Amino acid sequence: MKATGIYMGGWKNNEFEGQGHLFRPDILEYRGDFVKSKAHGQGKIEYLSNGHKYEGGFKEDHRDGFGTYRWPKTLKPIYFKGQWIQDNPKGPGEFKITGLIDKATITYKTKLWDVASNDGFNGAYKGTI
Repeated sequence: MKATGIYMGGWKNNEFEGQGHLFRPDILEYRGDFVKSKAHGQGKIEYLSNGHKYEGGFKEDHRDGFGTYRWPKTLKPIYFKGQWIQDNPKGPGEFKITGLIDKATITYKTKLWDVASNDGFNGAYKGTI
């Protein structure tokens, strides 16, 4: 994460290291683990332009591992809780949209979520992260 904002936390060899808090006005706020100035480990991020939030695993500045992504400023509450690889949801997880909670297997392709649920619903949701 490029630091064109305010950083408070651990330092090592002129890089963010350990626990830290990075605030970049109008862009993002991140609290969590850093390794060599990158979000790596566990953390929380909020994208300030749209209010989207993610809490969970990070690997080299990417959402990676188990985590929950929330779209709180949409008219319909939406979240995905499950595994992430390189910023994309992957595999079994919980996908919630318009009040329904659905255990599903998620495949994310550019701006399209393929949802295959355990209760027989199969379909797609167009959206962006």
